[in-house]
This record gives sequence, C-alpha cells and structure tokens, in this order.
Amino acid sequence: MNVFSKELFTHLHNGCARVYSNRSIKETVRLLSTPPTICLLRILLPLQIDGQTRLASLKQRGKKILSAAQSLPTTPVPNNTEILHSLEQLKRREVSWGLHIASLAEYAKAQRIPRGLRVMLQPALFKDSQEFRQKWQGILNRCSLDLIALTIQQLQTGSKELKQQIRLKEEEYMGTTDTSDQTLRELEHKMERMQQEILQIKLLKFKRDTRDYEQGEVYTWKESRRVNRRVRTSSAFSTDRASEQSSDAGHISSASSHGVSMSFLGEGRKRRYAKPGGDAGTQQGPTPNKQKKSTQTRR
Repeated sequence: MNVFSKELFTHLHNGCARVYSNRSIKETVRLLSTPPTICLLRILLPLQIDGQTRLASLKQRGKKILSAAQSLPTTPVPNNTEILHSLEQLKRREVSWGLHIASLAEYAKAQRIPRGLRVMLQPALFKDSQEFRQKWQGILNRCSLDLIALTIQQLQTGSKELKQQIRLKEEEYMGTTDTSDQTLRELEHKMERMQQEILQIKLLKFKRDTRDYEQGEVYTWKESRRVNRRVRTSSAFSTDRASEQSSDAGHISSASSHGVSMSFLGEGRKRRYAKPGGDAGTQQGPTPNKQKKSTQTRR
C-alpha cells in the first residue's frame, strides 16, 4: 500500500466508482490488472456498496418521517384578545369617520370652511386691490367646498366597507370559545364615551372657525395669531422686568433701614458709657487730679 502515491489512489477510487455504476468489473480488472490494484478493488467496492445502501435506507426513512409529520398552518390562528383589539380599532375608525362626515356636512351647509381645508394661497400681484383679493378668495372657497364634498363622498364609501369588516370581525369573535356579551357591552360603552369626547372637540373647532368668519380672518388667522403671541410675550416680559425692579428696590430699602438701625444702636452704646458733663456720644478725657498724680509718679 505504501508504494502507491496519492494520485494513484485517487485514480483507483474514481475507477471503482465508475466500475460500480457501469457494472463492468472485468473491464476494470483488465485495465488495472496489477495485484495491488486488485486488492484495493476488493477493499473499496464493498465499502462503496455498503455506504450507498445505507444512504438509500436513510433517505427512505426520512421520507416516511416527513410524510407522517403534520404541516404547519399557513396563517397563525388569532386568539380572542387579538380579535377584540382588532374589533376595537375598527369601531374607533367607524366613530371617527361618522363624526367627520357629520361635521363636514354642517360646514358645507353653512358655507364655511374649516382651517384644515382652507387653501392658504396668497396672490403674488395686486395684493393691495381689495376687489382682486375678494375674487381670489372666492375661487379658493369654491375649491375648498369641492374638497369637502369629495371627502364626504369618499368617507361614505369607506364606511360601507368598514361596516362589513366590523360584522365579520364580530362573527369571528363570537365564534371563539372564551367570549362573553359583557365584553362587547363594555366596548360599546367605551365607543360612546369616545364619541362624546370627539364631538366636544369638533364643536369647539366649529366655534373657532365661526369666529374667524365674524372677525374677517378666514385667510389671515395665522398672522393674527402671530401678532397676539408677540403681544403676550412682550407683556409677560414687561411684567417680569417690573417685578424685578420692585424686588431690587425692596432690597435697597431694607439695606438702608438696616444701616440706620445699626448706627442708632452704636450711638446708644456710646451714650450709655459717657460720663456726666461730657458731650453725648463721646468719651471724656482724664481729670486734672489724675494728671497731677501721674506727674508725681514720674518725678
């Protein structure tokens, strides 16, 4: 075995594979008729046949296992919590769309435009001409009213499809095992509260838009809001400055009164230690007798 090189071993292995596949053992033996080659053929051919037999049996066993196993579902099965959440989202959309349709219809009847649908397009020429600006705004009003009508039409079409989705989702929820009518009643009460909240917000917006028409600020409400904001900011700033100045004046007056009281207390101490006959607040010098005694001690 050790006299053969690696290339010869590879050649023999490939020859064995070709022999087994074509079943021409005699031809291969005739081509490779040396004794070492015959020994290698006797060793390699049974191993290759045994390996392929095992591989075939493993494949058959694998097919049986896969055929017996159940396939996974194509779509996951949702539980009742997920179905209820999806149903709530659909009902929220239904309430919001219904109130939006009603509010836009009221705007169209009153020939008023909400702020969100006003076309804020200003003319580049003839800005000072009042007649030109009125015609310009009239065209913008007609455009906004057409947008309101288109939005109402699309919402009505979408609401029909939405009702169908809600009906199917309710049937799916009722078909689950863990369901109760109490949960659906709570959901309805929740939607009623939401409807009242949205209605209050829309009423406030309608009053705000009506005020724009009364004040003539349909297309200039942003400028008016900027002016009011500047006025509020400047008034707040002046108020802060006035409060700071008053606080500074209070500090100065308290400091001056504190100095006066301190000087007054100091003067009181000097008066208390002053002797009779002297000026108030000053200490008297030594008496003449004390001066004579001091001169005698020096002598």
